Amino acid sequence: MYRIKNWDKHYETAKSRDINKTSWIPIPNDQSNLKYIRLMGQKDGATYFGVFIALLQICSRQPKDIRDGYLTDDGTALGIPYGYHDISAITRIDTKVVQSALKSLVNDEIGWITEEKDTTGIPQGHHGTHEVSVEGKGTEGKGIEGKGTSKAEVVALFKSICPNLSQPRGLAGKRKIQLEARIKENPETIFWQDYFATVSKSAFLHGENDRSWKADFGWLIKPDNMNKVLEGNYTNHTPNNTISQAELTDMIRNGECERDDYKQAGEDSKGYRYVHA
Repeated sequence: MYRIKNWDKHYETAKSRDINKTSWIPIPNDQSNLKYIRLMGQKDGATYFGVFIALLQICSRQPKDIRDGYLTDDGTALGIPYGYHDISAITRIDTKVVQSALKSLVNDEIGWITEEKDTTGIPQGHHGTHEVSVEGKGTEGKGIEGKGTSKAEVVALFKSICPNLSQPRGLAGKRKIQLEARIKENPETIFWQDYFATVSKSAFLHGENDRSWKADFGWLIKPDNMNKVLEGNYTNHTPNNTISQAELTDMIRNGECERDDYKQAGEDSKGYRYVHA
């Protein structure tokens, strides 16, 4: 697994250590540092430096009590290690660029990142020099049956795009089966990026409802719930675009519309709202 070297020494301050989840990160600004000079002397050094900054951003979003530079799904040494494809999915940086940058940054001449031995004993997704899928089969880091998105990538995307929702700590049982089925139906990474982006914009799914209920990862990968999200049932609507259940009932009773003309568009404190289909 990959880890940012000397995280607490170089990328924390007295102020940042008091913040549970930071929206910024302090970094050294010494451009006369020998390792910085060596990196910039490489053909793609500036690009690799950009990748390094992106890796710092990933780690900086972990809670303060575990924030220690680990590039894993939960930010700890026991988490599922992020590899080339996982980091690419989170940062939107090309996989080959990420791979080349990591090789350079791990090299002793630079050494800003260490590659530590995985001690979890669990088959990991897309890490190290020989990448494997979450299922443990050699697939060149391309997920189920050697193509598409892996479970680790989907979880990483969810954590990156929807950080304010309850985060999964593992995949087992029904949740694992559900996710495998959804990936089989939607194998492209762009689908999951768009799906979680839609979720991230929904006030209803983030607790703005009469129960203060929030969606979680398990709920979002159930087929019926996924279809509702994709159909726009939880998309934010202005009051002018929606009607209440009482208003819809009156319109149907008066012959102004059919029930199928409207679809559910979330809830407010008075109940369900509906929008024209």
